[in-house]
Amino acid sequence: MKYTVIIFFTLSVLMNIGCSYDGNVQTTVTQLPKKEGDSAVYIKKTTWGFSGDERTVVISNNPAEELSPEPSSEYVYEGLFTMFYKTVQDTLYVYTPIVVTVPKRFKSIYVVVQKQLSNPEMMELLDSGNYKKLNLVEL
Repeated sequence: MKYTVIIFFTLSVLMNIGCSYDGNVQTTVTQLPKKEGDSAVYIKKTTWGFSGDERTVVISNNPAEELSPEPSSEYVYEGLFTMFYKTVQDTLYVYTPIVVTVPKRFKSIYVVVQKQLSNPEMMELLDSGNYKKLNLVEL
């Protein structure tokens, strides 16, 4: 009987390790500046996972918090890496270690410029908050 309980407990733990963890989902939606009458652009960041180790960042025209990225009409960045952005007039600069495919159906008042940064460049921005001196916003 003792071994049956131990085996049952071990199997249930192993089965739960393979299951996804849906708790602790955190989503932020930031609307970028716009003029009256212009369509809005949003940067959405969703983090989830047992230790918050899954993340998706989306640049979208859709303000909904629910995450269902559409790469044909949104910029979709998947992975746990640091990103920054800033807007200058009609340009949205995205500083990222990974450049994604430009979505064919994305409509925006902003021209989106992805600037791919190496790890040393990213560390330089993070060092002592250097990104703030460049008016960058950390995602």
